[in-house]
Parts: sequence; C-alpha cells; structure tokens
Amino acid sequence: MLAGLLRRPESRLVTVLGPGGVGKSRLALAVVSDLASEFSGGVSVAALGSVDGADLLLPAVASAVGVRDDGHTDLVDQIGRRVGGRRLLLVLDTFEHITAAAPAVSLLLSSVPSLIILVTSRAVLNVAGEQVFQLGPFRSAVGAHDPLAEDAVRLFVERAVFASSVFAAQPEDGPTIAAICNRLDGLPLAIELAAARTRLLSPAALLDRLGQRLDVLGAGPRDAPDRLQTLRGAIQWS
Repeated sequence: MLAGLLRRPESRLVTVLGPGGVGKSRLALAVVSDLASEFSGGVSVAALGSVDGADLLLPAVASAVGVRDDGHTDLVDQIGRRVGGRRLLLVLDTFEHITAAAPAVSLLLSSVPSLIILVTSRAVLNVAGEQVFQLGPFRSAVGAHDPLAEDAVRLFVERAVFASSVFAAQPEDGPTIAAICNRLDGLPLAIELAAARTRLLSPAALLDRLGQRLDVLGAGPRDAPDRLQTLRGAIQWS
C-alpha cells in the first residue's frame, strides 16, 4: 500500500505516521529499497534522529544527497542543482522532534519539482500536499485459531530464534506468546526486545515478568540508537 501511494504522480510528500516502536523506519526503508530502481535519481536517506534543531534539516538533506555546503550558495539551490531533473526519493527518517522544520520541506518540494519525499514521524507535518500513511501496532493474536501464524507471534519467534539458536516454539507455546504480544500492545519494538530475553527466560516466565515491562525490556542492541535500545528509551524519546 505504501509503495502504491509513492507511485502516484500526485504523491510528492508522504508521511508514515505512528507511535514509537511501531516500525515506521523499517517499513519505509524496506519499501524504498524495493522502489529504488523506479527513480532515476535513486534514493537518499537523511537520518534525523541526531539532528537537534529545525535549522539543521537542510544541511542534513544536503549531506544525504551529496551536496557539500560551500557556505555561500543557498542550500536549497545547491540541492536543486544536484538533483536536476532526475526523480529522487528522499527519506526524512525520524522527523517528529523537528516539526518546526516542516516549512523547509515545503520549500524543497516547490523548489525541486522532481523531488519526492517520504517522512517517518510520530506527528504530521501539517503542510499542503501531505499524504499520511497511518501505521498501527499488530492486532491482538489472543484467541486466534493458530496463534503461531499471526504476524506478531511470528515476529516474536523469528527474533527469539535469532537471539537464541536453541529456541524452538512449540504449538503449545502459541497462546503464551500471543499473550506476551498482546501485553506489549502489539508494538514491534517491544516484541523484539521481549524476544531477545528468551536467551534467559521461557515464554511463560517472560509473561509473568511483564508487569515490570519497562525494566524487563532493556536489552536491545548496543549499536542501535538509544531510543531503540529499550522500551523506556522509546517512550522518553516520544
């Protein structure tokens, strides 16, 4: 659905909107990877998580498209010359903390007619022409006829196997894992963090401990951004 939206001629600004940990960045990057060959200018990604001010958006975009700021020429003009007439898909990933930079996004679109922008954010930009793709958590797998076939449970099992080569979900584990996913509100980040705990805990033991889920889910990859290492970090970032 997101790919189809980006293929529409009128879709020049699309925002993937959703709460923290729902998988906005992952979805956006997967889709643009599939679409890259359809854009003559390719795909450029500006990761904005470490950008700490709205005035730094344009420098981040310039860097993403390969423009070196000479300090003399207007950055929007430099970006426009770099893109030229090629259709380029620009991803602005993690925009919610610099929403004051939304007018700069509109300026880019009006100044560079061949530019298409895909934003991931927890808040809409609220500018003309913006189309919103709402991304929500997984639906509850509790009570499903075959819990192990549900998307949330499949994600848990996939990440648990990745975390521990000896993990193997049995049919009787399905309802317990479904309950874990439901307790975590179906958020992919929380499910992945929980699955990593299967190195130490069985699904049943993990479910018992999820009353303190902000403390239990604190063992994400050390090389991930702080906001993606723990569920507490994701909430604090928001």
